[in-house]
Amino acid sequence: MQAGINYEQLNPLQLAYIGDAVYELLVREHVLQKHRRLNSLNEAETAFVCASSQAKIFKNLLEHLSPEEKDIARRGRNASPKHRVPKAASCEEYSLSTAMETVFGFLYLKKDIRRIDELFSLVIEFGGI
Repeated sequence: MQAGINYEQLNPLQLAYIGDAVYELLVREHVLQKHRRLNSLNEAETAFVCASSQAKIFKNLLEHLSPEEKDIARRGRNASPKHRVPKAASCEEYSLSTAMETVFGFLYLKKDIRRIDELFSLVIEFGGI
């Protein structure tokens, strides 16, 4: 992990930017343990990192967040992206997936790997991957 990035000075979309990468890496690691063929790896990962899947999982994850994490998620959900929402997702799904990515980005930059692991265990449980 690189030192020096102050998560408290970043806006929610910047947190979501790094959180998207953290989340995708966690999903890839998990999928790699279950699948061996490249085609099935890509299919499993793609289905799991899409905004609609993330939104469904996040709705279940929300009740397990601390007050600070809920606040970060709220800020991420309410952030207005400069680009359009993907065609395969509704505005609500995109907002919820951004909220989840914001939490993962916040925890990563805070260097709270234990909490990331706890939340990702719940993601696996809720998402069935």
